[in-house]
Amino acid sequence: MDVDFWLLGLVDDEQDGRMRKAWVFSARLRYSRKAYRTIVFSQHQDSFLACHIEAFEWFGGVPATVVLDNLKAGIVKASWEDPLVTRAYHALAEQYGFTISACRPSTPKHKGGVENDMHYLKRSFWPEIRAREAQKGHAVPRLAKVVAYLSEWNATVSEVRLVAKVGKTVTALFAEEKPYLQPLPSTRWEPERWAFATVQADWQIQFDKAFYSVPYRFIGQRVLVQATRTTVRIFHESDEIAVHERAEHHWQHRVVVDHGPPQAAEYLATSTKGLLMAAETIGPATGRFAKAIYADRAVDSIRPLWALVHLSERYPCDAIEQQAERLLAYGLASYTSLKNELKFAKEKATRFSPSFRFARDPAYYRDAAGVCHG
Repeated sequence: MDVDFWLLGLVDDEQDGRMRKAWVFSARLRYSRKAYRTIVFSQHQDSFLACHIEAFEWFGGVPATVVLDNLKAGIVKASWEDPLVTRAYHALAEQYGFTISACRPSTPKHKGGVENDMHYLKRSFWPEIRAREAQKGHAVPRLAKVVAYLSEWNATVSEVRLVAKVGKTVTALFAEEKPYLQPLPSTRWEPERWAFATVQADWQIQFDKAFYSVPYRFIGQRVLVQATRTTVRIFHESDEIAVHERAEHHWQHRVVVDHGPPQAAEYLATSTKGLLMAAETIGPATGRFAKAIYADRAVDSIRPLWALVHLSERYPCDAIEQQAERLLAYGLASYTSLKNELKFAKEKATRFSPSFRFARDPAYYRDAAGVCHG
């Protein structure tokens, strides 16, 4: 099976409300010319590996060998004699039982089958869908229509065509080829990502726009991170030193209290790194607000950051987040501005809150027997 990406062009993602650059991932079996094709918006490793799994499931089996160009998502170092494969791609190949065969550097003809498929898409599929959309007044094809037509095109134009110099259709050739595919594994592969990180002064590492703690004795050390969709494991010299649940959103902190040193709170309260981290716990807008204060290197930021973090003792986090977002929109990032806006909002809510009472005491309306006549 030959695999590759091809730059399709701009598509209109109406659901997302923007124009996006799209690629086609193609996985083509050499004997039958049957190809799995899908629209993607990234050539990153996660997308690359997920497309492999979808292709195997679509074919209903796994080929013996997968041939690819020297894509960074699969090959760390290109070499004809001994290419260096990424850890995740290696793990995928082990579970599904295929051999990875990288092309000679700068020699894409080694996977000529999928190269021909890309030219076929360029000549047949893309001009047709662009013409269809142009007739309906869309200069840039709509994503939903591109996806729908690609599925239709795969099932009709691509599958039923006669293969040159063979005289059989792709469907007929695949019927001969399918028995030679290996069976799918009993469980779907869990995508993994590997990366190196350095433990910062607050005994945390940053990975995929989130933060994870490790024991403080590893501050300054380089560690290896293994991540799945649900778990992040951190290793130092082959020893596992921390395990966390995967962060649910960007810039989230996953911290184990026992990872910190004695008097950790006192340390964090006197370090810029610790105060920025504490601001993040109030909310993402407050975190950005704190970073904007820190960006003014002409003024010592420790005291305003400390005061900012302690606003949470007097005001709800939601109120701080709302005012921080508002001030950032106007380019006003100072502790005094935020404090005054919070104070004004609180006073305004108190001043205009309705407060009613009876003009006379309830006892006025009661007779000697205690019966109310009001």
